[in-house]
Amino acid sequence: ARGGTQVAIVVGGGNIFRGMAGAAAGTDRVTADLIGMLGTMINALALSNAISRQGITSKPFSAATMPSVADPITARDAKLALEAGFVVVLRGVTGNPSCTTDAAPSLRTFTLACATAPELTYVDDLYVENTMTHPGANRPPHAPI
Repeated sequence: ARGGTQVAIVVGGGNIFRGMAGAAAGTDRVTADLIGMLGTMINALALSNAISRQGITSKPFSAATMPSVADPITARDAKLALEAGFVVVLRGVTGNPSCTTDAAPSLRTFTLACATAPELTYVDDLYVENTMTHPGANRPPHAPI
């Protein structure tokens, strides 16, 4: 981002709550998914704040209406934020119960016309290859998280 690359990040919330796990434990499925969505917002706010503390402007967006917490996501507003140099942090999921967080990156990649969409899941850094299929994958020297 400091070098002028536009960056949009979609975050999940599985570290806080997983809707499917909650539903399996007896929570109503819609309620469980809504709790999971709140977890993604917690992570989006935390990441956006961490980015801002590094001196990079950041802006969180949400697919669920939370006006006192984050702006609602629209392709137009997110693109304007990217053009203005903000790192855009997108709360995961589409805002709909029963639609997993995994659907959000594809949707946002398309609506924001992103050139690339690397996925960082269950890893501690950015790697050249998928660490699940290539256990010896290397980290690029310029991309610590």
